[in-house]
Order: sequence, then structure tokens, then C-alpha cells
Amino acid sequence: MRFKVNPRVLRAGSPIFKTILKGRDSPIVLSGHTASQFRTFLWAVYAQPLPSAKSFDVARLCSIAEVSFKYDFNSLKLWSMEGIKSLVESPNTILRTAASETFVRLIRLALLYRDPALSRTVQSKWLTRLHWHDLPAAPALVVADAHDLRHLLYHAYYVHLVDVAPRIDREQPIDDGDSPLSTVQNLHVFCGYHSLLAAWKQLQESAPSFTPDAACSSHSKCLIAWNARWALETRARECGVCACRRAASATVHGAAPGGGRGGGGLHDCRVYESGATCDRDEKGGDFG
Repeated sequence: MRFKVNPRVLRAGSPIFKTILKGRDSPIVLSGHTASQFRTFLWAVYAQPLPSAKSFDVARLCSIAEVSFKYDFNSLKLWSMEGIKSLVESPNTILRTAASETFVRLIRLALLYRDPALSRTVQSKWLTRLHWHDLPAAPALVVADAHDLRHLLYHAYYVHLVDVAPRIDREQPIDDGDSPLSTVQNLHVFCGYHSLLAAWKQLQESAPSFTPDAACSSHSKCLIAWNARWALETRARECGVCACRRAASATVHGAAPGGGRGGGGLHDCRVYESGATCDRDEKGGDFG
């Protein structure tokens, strides 16, 4: 697609355009963005004065920020990123309902602009949506693996593992044909499932030990109660996804299964073969 541009305006705002447009009358081929992105960028270039970025949708702002970064158009870089951060950090943040594609673009922009605060905010909100099972974990896993975002990666792997555990239970392939995960990533999920399952089976055999509290006058009675409670909660047959959840909870948090720190509360597990699921699904996050 061809665009007629005002070279004077582009040269004034960008040192890169100043170089590539110098003394050129013939068409110039640009790459690295779509025609739609460049059209949105040109609209912002010619809009004088620029309106408040808060009134724009995040997709348009992302396009302007991406193209502005490529051509080092400083005024639009500042304007678009200010608008993006305003939309992301608002009490009624757009990330409550944003699609995975929006999270991916925002993470990449935060990395491009070296904005760790924006990256942390987007990752935090994305993790919340993942644990609510509002969004698929695979896109988060792929982008986190590509950019070495370890915290996001670990959570995305775990949520994806929980999502595909019923397929593994039924000895079906992890990849349903639409997954963006690589063979290596799927192998990590498969190994993680069996590792957590093995860890849970080992934990079932003996209750984890703990250090007696200084105020405890009868630790032996505490141990009897603890071992009895542990045996009670681990006796029932469990589906693979519940075993993985319990193993992760017990090994990471050092807690009684289903009870969080300090125990409390039974987890009513139903076997997937019966067509039922777990009665309780932990949710958490910072959306309020």
C-alpha cells in the first residue's frame, strides 16, 4: 500500500526519517509493521494539536507506540506511552477485560521502552486473569519464555498444566492441534505433570515434618493429630489435576493439603472419569 506523506513533517519529528527521506523523491519501501499500523501512526503525526491519549483505545495507542519506537519519533513515543500507562494503571483498568493479544503487545512494548514498572503491572494483571481461568495460559507461556520473564513463565506453565491435566489423565495428546507451544514446551508440561504427581504420591506416604512451637507443651499430641489429619486428607483417590494442585501447594507453601498456611478446610475432590470437577477452585489476584 502506498501513502502520500509530508516529508517535512516526518523529518522534523524523527532523525531516522530525516536520514531516509533526505533528497528522495521516489517511493520508499518500509517494513516491520502493517499498513494499518502505519496509517494510525500517520494520523497521529498530522493531528495538531494531539488530543488526550486517554480517549483512545489501547490497540491504536499500541500501534502508534510501536511505529514511533521504530522511527524514533520522540513526541509520539511519549504521548502514546503516557496514554497506555494511564489506561493500564486506571482503577478501572482495561486489563480486566483485555484479550491475550493485548497483554502480549503491552509486554513487548514495556520491554522495548525499558519500562519495568509497566512490565510488572501488566504481568501482575495477566497472572490474575490466568489464575481466574479468564484467559488461556499458552500465549503468556510463549511470550514469557521468549523474553525470559521467569515469574510469569512459572505461573503460566502451572496454569496450563492444570488446564491440560484432564487430557493427560485420559492419555490424550497435550496439544489439541491449536496450541502455540513448541514440542519442548509441551514436554516440559508433560514432565511437570508427572513430577508433581510423583511428588504428591510420595507426600501421601508420610506427613511432612515441622518444627514444634516453643509454646507447645505436648508436641507428641500435635504430631498424632497432624498425622491423622494428613492421612484423612490424602486417603481419597484423586484426579491428576487435584494431585498436582495439592503437591504444588504442599511443597511450595509447606501447608496441609487444601488448607493453605495453617491448614483448615477439606478439598472435595471428584474423579474426572465421572465427568465431575473439583468443588473448589482457588482464585486470587489484585483486581479487587
